[in-house]
Amino acid sequence: MSRLLNDSPYLYGFHDPGGETILAAPPGAEQKFFGWILFTEELGCDPNDARGGDYSRWADQGFGILVRLNHGYEPKGTIPHSSRYADFARRCANFVRNSRGCHIWIIGNEMNFPVERPGVQYDRGQDPPRLMQAGEVILPGLYANCYRQCRTAIKAVSGHEVDQVITGAVAPWNPQTPYDGNPNGDWAKYQEDLLTILGPGNCDGISIHAYTHGSDPKLIYTDAYMNPPFQNRQYNFRTYQDFMRAIPLSMRSLPVYLTEADQNDAWRDENNSWVQRAYGEIDWWNRQPTTQVIRAVILYRWPKGLDKWGIEGKNGVIQDLRQALAHKYDWEAAIQAKTQPGGPSQPQVEPTQLTPAPTPAVIDTSPIKFGETGRTASGAFAAFYRKYGLDLTGYPISDVYVHPDSGLKTQDWQRLIAEEYPAGPAPAVPLNPRSPTSPSNCRVGRVSSSRDRPTRSNSSSSTIPRCGPRWARTGLPRRNWPAGRASSASTS
Repeated sequence: MSRLLNDSPYLYGFHDPGGETILAAPPGAEQKFFGWILFTEELGCDPNDARGGDYSRWADQGFGILVRLNHGYEPKGTIPHSSRYADFARRCANFVRNSRGCHIWIIGNEMNFPVERPGVQYDRGQDPPRLMQAGEVILPGLYANCYRQCRTAIKAVSGHEVDQVITGAVAPWNPQTPYDGNPNGDWAKYQEDLLTILGPGNCDGISIHAYTHGSDPKLIYTDAYMNPPFQNRQYNFRTYQDFMRAIPLSMRSLPVYLTEADQNDAWRDENNSWVQRAYGEIDWWNRQPTTQVIRAVILYRWPKGLDKWGIEGKNGVIQDLRQALAHKYDWEAAIQAKTQPGGPSQPQVEPTQLTPAPTPAVIDTSPIKFGETGRTASGAFAAFYRKYGLDLTGYPISDVYVHPDSGLKTQDWQRLIAEEYPAGPAPAVPLNPRSPTSPSNCRVGRVSSSRDRPTRSNSSSSTIPRCGPRWARTGLPRRNWPAGRASSASTS
């Protein structure tokens, strides 16, 4: 029997269609059950465009349907320029009116990430690509304004009055949208601010993203905290907990959807229990007495060939998912368990196994000469480069110098400014011993602006080495490119 919102009670899901047979036929199941499929659509903002999408093929089988509504992709922006919000809201309403099979809509994606801004431009002739034009920065208030208009327009469509209109996920580990009240560009604070602006009466639900930095399944369930000023922020999959705790208390009853999960790098084709651990971790979270329930964990992504994250054809990952499906993790059952006598049950995959701390590695601080720019990195700067690599830093464009304002040893790189600062007391929240701090005492400034030299950030707003852009190692994201729309369900 179909459900009112065409949702699924199960956590499992894929970004993009194509892997439905896996979700529908878990091993050992007496009958089929169905998880989620997330679609993304590029709408533009022509208020006279009436095209919609048909998702009934999947909804009629019992799959949960999530559709993300994007204005466009670089350089168009995940939402349009603020002067076109009203037009975009009308376009969203038109799309919903002429679509079938969906009642849960996500507005935009990773609004704090520069590549999602309207009007952003990069010079892709350089490696890594260089930001040439910043575009319109999507501050929390701007996004809240756009979201509110879209939500109002969608709910005015006949038959969609009770639809869920969900906030776009904020990009973890991206400090590139600082503003008054959030000088460090804290991603969880960004989410908290936009939700506070909206309030519980103007929001139907929240989407979040969570990843690991690598394929080790231990990165799912162990705590690894970042360097100051983000010493309270998790560096791997448990970034989801940072986002959950940033939800205002008045909005803790709203549904939450984890709409992208992966290993950051391309999926490693092996069954190492990463997928099982991820679903076990969220089921464990859901079954704690006071936690806000997460209703979906969407693996990014199924199709191969659109970007490096395709799962299709990787039998090790698929087998891992099949074993996870055997647990039948059910978010509705988790809600029911919270109200049963005796309290919540424990997950079938224990999420908190720990291993002894490793012996710290010897840090190589020997100089590195870069023929491309004729500059040399040495000491802490060389160690920082060796650890984080060219994709994060670019090449050095100055030698080491003492900055006249800070008095610190400083070096300008193509994508950041690095400073070496004196050793001091341990941070208030200690780093996990299994995740060593950055080499020496090197920290970095924000990613460079469109000027020839990076924008210097003062000590109160500088980021730290372990906090590069979410996709820094690949230059810029391929994750939301127009080519990835080949699997969408848009209709004329």
